[in-house]
Amino acid sequence: MRPEDPADFEALTETVSIVRIRDGEGERKETTLPDSVIREGRMQVYAENLLLADAPALLDGEAAFACACLFLGSAVAAADIGAVVPHIRASRTDPACVRVDVRLPPGTALAQPWENLDAIGEASLRRAGLAPLAPPSAGGAALPIEAVFKAVAALSDEPSLYRRTGGVHSAGLARPDGSLVLRFEDISRRSAVDKTIGAALIRGLISGAGESAGFLVSSGRICTEFVVRAAKARFSLIASVSAPTDRAVAMAESWGVTLCGFVRGKRMNIYTHEGRVLR
Repeated sequence: MRPEDPADFEALTETVSIVRIRDGEGERKETTLPDSVIREGRMQVYAENLLLADAPALLDGEAAFACACLFLGSAVAAADIGAVVPHIRASRTDPACVRVDVRLPPGTALAQPWENLDAIGEASLRRAGLAPLAPPSAGGAALPIEAVFKAVAALSDEPSLYRRTGGVHSAGLARPDGSLVLRFEDISRRSAVDKTIGAALIRGLISGAGESAGFLVSSGRICTEFVVRAAKARFSLIASVSAPTDRAVAMAESWGVTLCGFVRGKRMNIYTHEGRVLR
């Protein structure tokens, strides 16, 4: 989500009364005041009445989330997403849940076998017939280190739900020069990444075949789920202010994905395929 107006925050937050306690210089102060907390919701995606996803999520970016489910679950190819978008409909089933229904264009059907969003893993990449991403020495793209610093810094530069509530994660897509082209916040790290990938599909920024231009950025821990998504969408680099897990490092090494963690200011740790970062 990239809010265009502060009013966009209101639908996603709730105001509650809190007691704030501060200790300092031998004196404790207690103040009762209003505070903003995030509204926790769930998003369910159905395609032809088959459940593709049921995940915690902010109740926005429905089309982007649905497109990510279709593509990542191998139900619809990247090249066909544009034809599907007009057939996506969202409805509130209760105040805390959105149901997104996908009706495929006439004459088309879900590719088989498709996978539920929770089932997507490294085996999904093999079933899709994908090869590891090529290193720069074999024709893969390389990125300047300043672009990585710039993109991660930009992720937190704009007005955000995180600043308002402290209760969300951020993810985005950066161009090769480090400028952000997409940015989403969500209560789930995975949902933020999924909406970013879905929006990129809608914009035609992911071909599903050759390497996609740019790279993914995140405010959260890099886990295997992120690496699978990067490899499926053909993004060769993930950068985060946080750390990767051991399994994420191993998977990224196998699939040709560069992991940059603890990207803060002008510092970072490069865990895999360091040759992709020009410095």
